[in-house]
Amino acid sequence: MYRKSQIHKLARFISDMKLPPLSWRATHPYVLVDHFEDYYSPPERVHMDKKCVRNITLDGYLRGCDIKKGTKCEV
Repeated sequence: MYRKSQIHKLARFISDMKLPPLSWRATHPYVLVDHFEDYYSPPERVHMDKKCVRNITLDGYLRGCDIKKGTKCEV
């Protein structure tokens, strides 16, 4: 077992650590998608052709910098 003072010193050391900022991550946008929904694609067309162009809505988090307007996502 560790003493309470040792655990307290370790927790203080970890909380006081200064990590350098990740410059690549801050300048390159990325998206963490929680879920997506297909509102706009007609179901008949999707059943006929599984690889048809679909319009979907993504819900999630954008990190880094803003995504430029007009950027297309290929999945």
